Formats: sequence, structure tokens, C-alpha cells
Amino acid sequence: PPRAAAAERSRVLGELREVRPVVETGFENTLLARALLERLPAHAPRDIIAGWGQLMPPLMTRWGLDRSEMVAGYGRVRDDWMAADLAGWLAPNKIYPGVAEACIAAESSAACDVFIVTTKQARFAISIMARMGGLHIPDERVFSQTVSGLPKTVVLADLSAGAAVSAR
Repeated sequence: PPRAAAAERSRVLGELREVRPVVETGFENTLLARALLERLPAHAPRDIIAGWGQLMPPLMTRWGLDRSEMVAGYGRVRDDWMAADLAGWLAPNKIYPGVAEACIAAESSAACDVFIVTTKQARFAISIMARMGGLHIPDERVFSQTVSGLPKTVVLADLSAGAAVSAR
């Protein structure tokens, strides 16, 4: 029934928003969506948030997926969509509620700088921030995992260590 399908779609999308911060590389969204859709045991949002790094490899094996093929396929679909309809691609790339406002407030303070750490290519993240949130962060403070190849956790740890040193 259409109503049940709409409810299921809404559930999966809500749970995807909840677990999105664990994503290191864009293709992982497809794995998350499938795991949430299938309601796999030990793959509820709280389980995913607590241990995505340990949950992902067995899913790749279970479903017979190859990481490099997933990365290439995900990138191809995204690039084709953006080339055909950039505004359409930007529209669902929402900024979490309150984040843009908090970043704008922090940026206007002399006490701190805002850094963006993202799995998206920096130019797309900058476009999303500007178009969707009115947020303008200097390019040198936008860290793209796509460019650096470093996991977000490493970039965040490095930024945190730098902040701790500069606070002394």
C-alpha cells in the first residue's frame, strides 16, 4: 500500500539523517540505507553510531560489494546528477537545523574560527553552505576528505590538537 511505503521511506530517511555523521565516504550512504531498510539485527541507528567502522566491512562482504566499485559508481551517479541539474542536486543536501545559524554566530565572534570537515568535494560543500545556509567559510578552513584522503576523525583530532596548542 502507498501509505505503508511512504511511512517506511520516511522512517529510513529519518534514520539516515540521524546516522549521517558516521559517513566517511559518500558511498557508505547506500550501505546505511540498505541496512536501515532491511532492519538488520544490531544495525539500529544507535548501533551504527556506536560502531559503524566495525559494522561496515561485514556488510560489504555479506552483500558481495567492492569498495572501489562502490566509490566509482556513487561518484558517477552524483557527477551525472550535478551535471544535469545542479540545483536539483543541491536541494536535498540540507544543512542540519541550527548548524548554519550557530556557525554564522561563531564566525562573527573574534573568539573562534569555524572549520568544515566533509566527505564532499570542497567546492560542493561551499556551494551548499552558501546557497542553503547563507554561510561563508574561507576555503582554507574547509577540509574535504575527498581531497585529503584522511578520515574525518583524523582531521578533527588534528584540528583539536592545534586548538589545544594555540589555547596555551
